[in-house]
Amino acid sequence: MKCKLENRESLISRYLLNELSEEESLKFEEHYFSCEECFNQLRAAEDALNLITNEGKAAFETGKESSSKNIFSFIPSLSTPAKIGFAFAALILIFVLYSVLKVSPDNAADNQQIISQDDNTIQQNVDSILSEPEKQISNDNKLIAALSPEAFEPNQYYEEWINENVRSANQIIDKVFSPANSDTLISSVISFKWRMKENLPVTLVILNNKEEKVFSSIVNQEQFPDYRFVVNANSKFKSGLYYWKIEDENEVLYVSKFYLVKAE
Repeated sequence: MKCKLENRESLISRYLLNELSEEESLKFEEHYFSCEECFNQLRAAEDALNLITNEGKAAFETGKESSSKNIFSFIPSLSTPAKIGFAFAALILIFVLYSVLKVSPDNAADNQQIISQDDNTIQQNVDSILSEPEKQISNDNKLIAALSPEAFEPNQYYEEWINENVRSANQIIDKVFSPANSDTLISSVISFKWRMKENLPVTLVILNNKEEKVFSSIVNQEQFPDYRFVVNANSKFKSGLYYWKIEDENEVLYVSKFYLVKAE
């Protein structure tokens, strides 16, 4: 049965941005977990947003020198129904990008013709949304400025620390649950959780990719059971790449990173 959910694109984008009330979120989750169409489009929008966050301009390049990881590279292998679904997901993505970044790529309208040659109606819907003047669609340079290179450029010093985490066994931290390394976060609340081999007080430090400290706090088992700690991504946090580390009074115990995309 065809899904009759109204305002699908707006609902999905607001859900991804945690802008729905708790009641609205629960109602939407009940629907999309039982609706294959909505579930697939939500996952497509999440995947596309993560790809754009990680690849920046390369996600929209389609020329000979374009990255193999781009929004359009996997479309030819999809079936016709899947192409139609991806076209709808493209609409969702525009809402998400506009809400999160307040910009959208100029060249997206040209690239949309690749999405689906089999359904002209859907194609016209995609193009019409991309061309609406009230969206104030900017050029791709603004998208790049919002996503890369500066704010999302890796810091080699901390990248080496992360590689060291992989190579060496940690004697104090047993396991880190969240955020996972390289996670893309679009929530205004960042949840940290890890398990210690010993119940020792440690310090959680968050830095941007320029090594500027944006947050620091002592975390201990008594005050924060299971070493679960929540950080509010306030005005100090801009969209970008962040590194976080756990350290005691003597040394750095763990280093990881996450990408943050905020409605700014």
